[in-house]
Amino acid sequence: RPWNEISIDFIIGLLLYKNLIEDSDFNIILIIINWYSKMIRYITYNKIINSSEFIKLIWENIFLLFNIPNRIISD
Repeated sequence: RPWNEISIDFIIGLLLYKNLIEDSDFNIILIIINWYSKMIRYITYNKIINSSEFIKLIWENIFLLFNIPNRIISD
């Protein structure tokens, strides 16, 4: 089943970039990879987030769209 197993990683410490689609600045990218189809979602934001903000980000961008995965891999 797609999005049953995902991998999560952060890219932090980037220079401040302009997101032309959302008209906002960002310097952090959250990368979520679906192991089944190798589809990748990039979520950009501009500050270090705490655990509750991270869960909200994952909930809105993955769980609501694709369901809750059985396995999440992160380093």
